[in-house]
Amino acid sequence: MSEIKIILFSDLSEKEVSELRISAGYFVEIDYHPMESFPIINTITGKPFVCVNRELLVKVWRSIEIRKSKMVKFQFLIEKNDKGGYKAGDLNAERLHITTQEEFDQAKSGLFEWSPGFIGAGISVEEFNHRTDEALT
Repeated sequence: MSEIKIILFSDLSEKEVSELRISAGYFVEIDYHPMESFPIINTITGKPFVCVNRELLVKVWRSIEIRKSKMVKFQFLIEKNDKGGYKAGDLNAERLHITTQEEFDQAKSGLFEWSPGFIGAGISVEEFNHRTDEALT
């Protein structure tokens, strides 16, 4: 059988299909505008917070300022080492770092915040708790 290789995204060189696996990925964004994304970001890297574990997602979500926000689930092409991946279907996808429980546990307070440039709508504590609890089901 011949070796199969594909070019997936602009910042990926050729990769063997077997090097990537499909999984669910998660992030949280402000629930406001359908054409823009204002996600939680890592304050050190400035990159979006992405994980593959809904329990971790909720811990990070609950650790930052309460905003009207929502969980987004997407298909994620994950590298063999489980440290990064690419959003499936996005031809211009950049590599996304996968935040782990260990990184969260070792992080100092303030590692995550809402992306700058958007204030976001207010939300009651009850509605916020409902949305974060719903993300676990």
